[in-house]
Amino acid sequence: MKYSDIVKVAEYQRVNWKETTGVISGVDLIAKKLVMNSNLEYKLNPNAFVQSLERLELKNTYKDFESDTDFMQKAVSRRLERRMPEKRDNRIIYDQNTKEAKAVVSVTYHQLCNADAMKLLIRKNPNLESNMDDRNSFINDDHIKIVTSPLTKEEAKSKAQKLELKRGDEIGFGMLVTNSNTKNGALKLNMAILRLACTNGSMSIEEGTWTSIKHVNDELLMSFDREYDKIFQPKKYIELMERAIDRPALATFETAPNILKHYGIKAEFHASILEQIRNDPIGVSSDGINGWALYNGLTRFTTHVLPQLPGYDAWDSHLLVQSAYPLLKL
Repeated sequence: MKYSDIVKVAEYQRVNWKETTGVISGVDLIAKKLVMNSNLEYKLNPNAFVQSLERLELKNTYKDFESDTDFMQKAVSRRLERRMPEKRDNRIIYDQNTKEAKAVVSVTYHQLCNADAMKLLIRKNPNLESNMDDRNSFINDDHIKIVTSPLTKEEAKSKAQKLELKRGDEIGFGMLVTNSNTKNGALKLNMAILRLACTNGSMSIEEGTWTSIKHVNDELLMSFDREYDKIFQPKKYIELMERAIDRPALATFETAPNILKHYGIKAEFHASILEQIRNDPIGVSSDGINGWALYNGLTRFTTHVLPQLPGYDAWDSHLLVQSAYPLLKL
């Protein structure tokens, strides 16, 4: 998604999304509408509809009896009548132009406006517009995700940069930031190792150090500012990769599967990972394979091979990505 479009949507949300707190007095399951304080009516988008059932503690019941609308509507009415006083107050986040509720949350929830998050990102990274990876960045009603493009070429001199990596295996460093101002996830910051996966520019994101900040207080921006400086340290990762490249061999092609097994990598993947190392033998010497070679082979496999296998499971990819980073420390 283009940078200009993300900024435009975030600014619309900042100006037009409002909050109101009060007591839910009615939920129409057919029309998907909610009434607050007996006189304020809101349309419910899919997220707000599910959250309204959660607030009434009827989400699981609705899954079981969704087709029996009459029964469920009576269940909603009974629950509204019998709610404990401490559970009656809720917060609605809604679009003032359409009167559509975007979220139905507890009064303890504090949203971080996506436009404010973008302003802080721009302050931290004045070149965000040119550095942003628009293929992996987006914004919608429920989430914003910003991925910066690799920064090593412009910001550091290192052996990691000077390696003659083939097109499709260029590695850089960036920041991955996600937020939800409709209670669909915490504010998360990731220092990411980014691999240019294809000649069309799409990227594989191999997460490194990260932090998560819950929406439980009104100091989210301060926490965001503080944690950004702790997490986003490309030079630390470059130094780590330099050390990994220079480290002596720790295995041969025959014994490397023992290391992969130790890190919980499925035996059925071992041969293909070793093939990737042979195809791109960075970190391979006459003495054997070092940690960089294992890291490079595993991430190449995750990026280029695994998604093409029958029965591909994104969870396998997630686990492999988690396994890759520690290999640099071997």
